[in-house]
Amino acid sequence: MSAQGAVACVDPDGLSDLIRNRSYVVLDCWAPWCAPCHILGAMLRDLAPKYPEVAFARLNVQAYPEFQERLEIYGLPTLLAWRKGKLVYRVPGVPDWRTLKSMLDELVTGE
Repeated sequence: MSAQGAVACVDPDGLSDLIRNRSYVVLDCWAPWCAPCHILGAMLRDLAPKYPEVAFARLNVQAYPEFQERLEIYGLPTLLAWRKGKLVYRVPGVPDWRTLKSMLDELVTGE
């Protein structure tokens, strides 16, 4: 697993471990051909060090189509966030910087 403050590349099993073992998990569902996915990835890499309590991860859904179907991911990128094992956010597309930061603040404060 990547160092704290980094964005880890995971597979579905690695994601399950993160959700089970970390209070806050943010997952970037992406594919290599998706240009907006690269924009969101860069945003998350910039924000990850500011939220050490959050486990940031990326999952290439092109490599795991069954995962994409199971989580009902219909567009890329899609950002998912869990608080204490419960899915609390589903954000399709690339949110603006302020919206993304607000979501992360709300994720960790529970408000």
